[in-house]
Amino acid sequence: MENRFVYLAGKISMNGWRKAIVPRLRDIASNLDDIFGTDCAGTVIENLYVTGPFFISCDHGCYHGEGSHGVGADGGGCEGSGVPEDVVQKVCMDQIERSNFVFAFIDDNTCFGTLCEIGYAIGKGIPVAVMFSTDKLRNSMWFVSQMADIEFAKDGYLLKSNANDPLINRASIEIANILSSEVV
Repeated sequence: MENRFVYLAGKISMNGWRKAIVPRLRDIASNLDDIFGTDCAGTVIENLYVTGPFFISCDHGCYHGEGSHGVGADGGGCEGSGVPEDVVQKVCMDQIERSNFVFAFIDDNTCFGTLCEIGYAIGKGIPVAVMFSTDKLRNSMWFVSQMADIEFAKDGYLLKSNANDPLINRASIEIANILSSEVV
């Protein structure tokens, strides 16, 4: 079976939702060099690899603050060693371009970076799957819902799929099922 590469868009938080899909994600990056040198990470889904975003894992969460994108982009981080915002933005766009599709999990209405990532992927012709953690979020973000190629309800129920790649459809369904059973 052919490999597929996914960018997991959504708010980054310490011990967040991505660990249900990539259990070893926290082990990948412990410093700045790791997050830029990582091409992809294996998932619990066969032949599916995550292209990003990667963030710095530290046990005390100093890289995970408001607007930090998990790399201290706000100038924070351990000992004030954050990554400049323009670098974070460039790395994320590069990671999206290396992906076959983007899966966005929206669990907060302040996910401004996620919305930009979705728009960027769509502009590049990269299929986007989206799942909202609540019906209220889905209703308030109807514009994103309309733009997505694949959309899931909070319980993992497939609402629509316009993606032409059956492997992307299958992988999206598996991600949504994991999130609905372990996160939502």
